[in-house]
Amino acid sequence: MRHRWLRWTVLVGSLAFSAASAYYFSIQVRQEAHSRFETVAVGVANDVNSRIRAYGDVLYALRGLFDSSTEVTRDEFHQFAQALSLGARYPGITNISFTFRVPHARKLQFERAVRAETGPLVKGLPEFTIKPPGDRPEYAVLAYLEPMGKNVAAWGLDLNADPLRRSAVDRARDSGQISASSAVTLLRDGNASVASTLLRLAVYRGGGVPGSVEERQRLYWGMVGSAVRVGEMIDTALSKEVLARAQLQIYEASEGAAEDTLLFDSAASSRSCRFTKPAKARRRTRCCLTAQRRANSPDMR
Repeated sequence: MRHRWLRWTVLVGSLAFSAASAYYFSIQVRQEAHSRFETVAVGVANDVNSRIRAYGDVLYALRGLFDSSTEVTRDEFHQFAQALSLGARYPGITNISFTFRVPHARKLQFERAVRAETGPLVKGLPEFTIKPPGDRPEYAVLAYLEPMGKNVAAWGLDLNADPLRRSAVDRARDSGQISASSAVTLLRDGNASVASTLLRLAVYRGGGVPGSVEERQRLYWGMVGSAVRVGEMIDTALSKEVLARAQLQIYEASEGAAEDTLLFDSAASSRSCRFTKPAKARRRTRCCLTAQRRANSPDMR
């Protein structure tokens, strides 16, 4: 009887040791997976932030072009765009543009001036007119677009006529920094379910950025901009393996707003997460990578 009791004691002790070992090693595995994903998340955040900065730098370069000249012609804007090699170097950018601030009193004069332009860049284009029709106190008119091609649908568009586009214009004008509007359907895309993010940066008379909001509003005379399909940008920055196992979100941090503006979400709906690693980025953007627990999906390596 005594030996039987001893055998049971040894068996129970062995089971307890096995259970404790399994629990310990499961914790170790989870901690290692957590650490691996944190490393991946930091790397992804750095890669995405670098691309965001590069795409933002395009607008600062454009503003420098206008600051350095008393007048930038359509030909000069075209040559600058050609030198950027947008398609090869900046995947996802569908166009860059310059928007003129046009008071209502100068609307007809501005339209006549554009219609009077000659040269191969405007040859064959439809007659220029500010659209949509109607009288407004002030217009923000897309007059330079590169490449024109399919983007001709937006030629003459008044950004002030659309609340979403105007919001980005007003924020860029008042801040002197890049602003963004997300989930915008470009005129070139018609009814297609393709959303773009619009980036805007104001240009001021005298160059640079005036010191006060009042001075910025007074001296603002135009807006450089770009339209970006963020999904295409992300596809070139991240592997399909990473996107299959994680949800990536990019936000524009909005000072004074209750919530940041979501610019991109790789998942159609939120899912339960294992770990989230936010990363602050320059130009008031941040990205967030969230691991997804999916069927037959191994831990993030």
